[in-house]
Amino acid sequence: MNQLIRQCWAGKAANMREQLAVFLRLFQRILWLLFALYVLPCKALDSPPLAHYRVAIDREYAPYEFLDASGTAQGYTPNLLRAIGTAAHVEFEFIALDWPDALAALEAGKVDIINMIRTPERAARYQFSTPHSRIAQAIFRHHEQSKIVDLDSLAGHAVGLQKNDISAVLLAHRSDFKAHFVDSKIDGLMHLNLGKTDAFLCAEQSCVRAIAEYNFLNIDLAEGNLFAQDFAFATHRNNPVLLALLNQQLSQLETSGRMNALKVQWLQGSVHRASWLENNLLAVLVVTAVALVLLWNVLLRKLVRVRTKRLQQHLVFADALNKIAHSVMTRVDAESIFDEVIQVLSATLQTDRALIYDISYRHHHAQALCECLNPAHPEISATKATYSLDLFIAAADEIRRTRQPLSSQYDAINAHLLDTEAGAILHRDMQIRSLLWYPFAFREDGFYMFALNQIYADKSYSQVELDFLASVSQMVSIALEKIRLLAESQHLSFYDALTQLPNRRLLLDRLQQALLASARSEKAGAVLFIDLDYFKTINDTLGHLAGDSLLQQVAQRLSGCVREGDTVARLGGDEFIVMLENLSRLNTEAIEQTRVIGMKILAALAEPYDLAGQHFKTTSSIGATVFMGAQHSTEELIKQSDIAMYQAKQVGRNGLQFYAASLTPAH
Repeated sequence: MNQLIRQCWAGKAANMREQLAVFLRLFQRILWLLFALYVLPCKALDSPPLAHYRVAIDREYAPYEFLDASGTAQGYTPNLLRAIGTAAHVEFEFIALDWPDALAALEAGKVDIINMIRTPERAARYQFSTPHSRIAQAIFRHHEQSKIVDLDSLAGHAVGLQKNDISAVLLAHRSDFKAHFVDSKIDGLMHLNLGKTDAFLCAEQSCVRAIAEYNFLNIDLAEGNLFAQDFAFATHRNNPVLLALLNQQLSQLETSGRMNALKVQWLQGSVHRASWLENNLLAVLVVTAVALVLLWNVLLRKLVRVRTKRLQQHLVFADALNKIAHSVMTRVDAESIFDEVIQVLSATLQTDRALIYDISYRHHHAQALCECLNPAHPEISATKATYSLDLFIAAADEIRRTRQPLSSQYDAINAHLLDTEAGAILHRDMQIRSLLWYPFAFREDGFYMFALNQIYADKSYSQVELDFLASVSQMVSIALEKIRLLAESQHLSFYDALTQLPNRRLLLDRLQQALLASARSEKAGAVLFIDLDYFKTINDTLGHLAGDSLLQQVAQRLSGCVREGDTVARLGGDEFIVMLENLSRLNTEAIEQTRVIGMKILAALAEPYDLAGQHFKTTSSIGATVFMGAQHSTEELIKQSDIAMYQAKQVGRNGLQFYAASLTPAH
């Protein structure tokens, strides 16, 4: 290129054509140079990776591998693989799993790489890269198990091991301790902190970080590492290309110092073993600090006991709520739900006597629905009864107004129990040391209430216990509402919504039962089909509200005309059915009995009606048919009475006609 430039500027070309050719060749080479400098590197950057590999990581194995708050894989090994991916132009996809699931994913071929310690069994199944780090395994012990210092001292103790962890694999041959296998490292440390196990074996760095993060105060680190193992990448044996890539890049990262930089970033300083020992050797501090250290130790142990007790209490409450939830979900009657709930409440809160009351202002009473007595005190007497609300009216009014629980003590009687004799009856006569009335399921005419009594001890309920009662109350309230809606739905399935009379579905069922009863008793029955004569005129003139009011008044009058055991039903519109049972065995007498009741109905329905403050009159037409036994179906009997009713309208309305075969239209 330099030669071309010199030829151009020196004018060595013979003529203008030669000079132009020189310039064109120079310009072409400059373009190729720019393309090589700028375009080709960009294309290389935009090209897709040469390969894509899936990597299973343990979601809780910091600082080696874990998920940060944003769900991104972090730690030493993910960043080591990212460095390999950048250098080799390959892509790694990180899949966070629990350790047993990660091993299962590798076994099933769902992932290509996993990070683990090499053992003979694993080496027979997978191929391993060159080691990239070492992991120290350690013994963590409960603070009361100071004699546990090494593997030999584990004999006879309950030892926690994570499933498929290297400690569990290498100690599988040991049978001199009680192995308790857990699914995760956190579960193992939690059991150890609660004293369910005496020791737990796991990776030192990872467990120390977890102890600090979860504030497990009852755990000590036994001195000395159990063993240290090489950490390497494991792949399937049918992928030698991937193994060669990993080994090549690990060698280059170690040579370049990049691997050591990652170890400094993630592994060094993540566990300060000396600081851990200092926390357990405070006695070596100066003599002037010994008193403060001992005091702090006492306070800390007390705090741990309080927190442990609180956690155990939460577990008890959770178990109780599960039982109550199961009862609420599987039972459909309030009585059985109440019985189960009061049993669970009494056992959970350790009451001497527990009851559920129905406080009803409509009936003006407090009715005990169920009761549970402490079986440890058989001398405690039952108090399940119904009391007049006057006895507790002040307390009931206060609960109804505030919707808050009410408590009272033997030596500090609640003021709302002093307005009546309730305080003396409860605390003196019934010998209740302390009580709590916890209301729930408020309704227009009252509410339900848990009554929790202590006979032998004073008790003040903590906020945790009150929160537990609030959860129970909410679940029981939901159950009562479910029962109410089911009953309402069932009622709507069999009763007319406007008149509350049986509908056609319930009528047909009762009529079928009446036919069978008639066949057994040989007594007659009758069906009366009633239709209002001028309902459409009233409905169109006064409106649907007046029409609905008329139908409701008709239903009331019909119910007042029949005997106990007879049925009044509404078919729809202005059509009603009256079914009579247990009439005479003689047909003529049964017809006469039906006629008497039919005439009574005609007279009752002809009386004036009060509609929107005005009096209106209307009449009705009735068709009747008498049956004996089950000779006819229910639909046939209704059809016969319907035919007779239309005959009554044809002869002038406001009358009663009996069905005869001659009235049936010809087909």
